Amino acid sequence: MKNTIFLIIMILMLTVFSSNMAFAGWTTNIIAKGQKIQGQHQTQVTIGEGLDNIQTPSPPKAPCYSCAISLIPLPSWTPYLSKDIRPDNPETNIWIIAVNPHGNMNGFEDSITTIQWDASRLGKGHFKLLQGLDNSGDVLISDMKMVSSFDIKGWDQNFYFTIIQEKDEE
Repeated sequence: MKNTIFLIIMILMLTVFSSNMAFAGWTTNIIAKGQKIQGQHQTQVTIGEGLDNIQTPSPPKAPCYSCAISLIPLPSWTPYLSKDIRPDNPETNIWIIAVNPHGNMNGFEDSITTIQWDASRLGKGHFKLLQGLDNSGDVLISDMKMVSSFDIKGWDQNFYFTIIQEKDEE
């Protein structure tokens, strides 16, 4: 009897352990680097896939900042997020990012902010970056695993971009 209970416990432990190991997940930070000022000039968001859905609200903006980046949760659109980890999806994931390339400290002219990520940390599949809030905008980067940054020039307003992960293409 003790051997049977021990065997059942071992089988359950192996089942739980192996199911958690089957999908390790991935995350990458998307970093906005603005003009260096006496305040916040760099901020980041985190996207990825994991075992659980994790959404962390964005912190309040610093009193002085030269750029800002946030994730827009779908379908609610609010509150803005600093982290959006999704459960494994076998087909497509979409993340919307909002970038303010100017902030509140750069005077009355356009500013440039660089958006960058570690391409080696992106998950499986094909990643592309589009302009706008949905997947109908112009393709700005057709392969985010080959190109790992781009610049945004603009005034104190949000510019929107869509990151699409398509798993069936790789």
